[in-house]
Amino acid sequence: MTHYDDTTLALIALGETSVAADQAAHLSTCAQCRAEVAKLGAVVATARTIQGDDYPVAPPDAVWKRIVEEIHRDDVPPASSAPVADVLPVASQRPGRGRWAMSLAAAAVVGLLLGAGGTWTFARTATTPPPTQVGQVSVSILRGLDTPAATGQAVLRSDSAHMRTMTLTVEHLAAWPGAFYEVWLIDLAHNHLVALGVLGADGRGVYTLPVGLSLTEYSAIDVSLQPMNGSPEHSGKSAVRGTVTT
Repeated sequence: MTHYDDTTLALIALGETSVAADQAAHLSTCAQCRAEVAKLGAVVATARTIQGDDYPVAPPDAVWKRIVEEIHRDDVPPASSAPVADVLPVASQRPGRGRWAMSLAAAAVVGLLLGAGGTWTFARTATTPPPTQVGQVSVSILRGLDTPAATGQAVLRSDSAHMRTMTLTVEHLAAWPGAFYEVWLIDLAHNHLVALGVLGADGRGVYTLPVGLSLTEYSAIDVSLQPMNGSPEHSGKSAVRGTVTT
């Protein structure tokens, strides 16, 4: 089976291109491409929630001063009493400048990601204690949809740094060509929504909850069927919905 290239899958996830009939047919039968679109869609959904306060602040001048000092220190060769052979100078092989160029390249990549509305991913180290389960949520079935009854559960966890994650598992969801499932938290009293990300092709997903978000207010967990049209809004078609219990 021929798969779509990364650029095409990214454009579909971004909604920058309409999904042609042949693309929709391929995605409905190809688990690999569908999973890639789901993963890219999760990044897009998260990026669209980024606000000004989420961007990193500029480092103090003392940090740049220390960087410059390290660069100059790397440029000074160590003293040696041994004879030195005649060599041709090759600027690109100087370690100090190489590290500096690599740092600039890394900074440029980070800048591009932030400028494009990217998102940071924090990985736990081996020394980080495992998260403590603080609650479990049963996801209720939303009736009245022309799909098999789907069931699922969400487990809410909080680690020692008070970072909250929700692991969602939904079973028996129907696969729809040209569409994907997205996870939301909803404040039913005020009709406010927070998009958490795209549900994986296997019906699973792990989501980091926004800091300060009240689960007393945003107490409804919703999984919607979203068309691949690039719209960040809820489609109005909910597959399953449950209530947060802590």
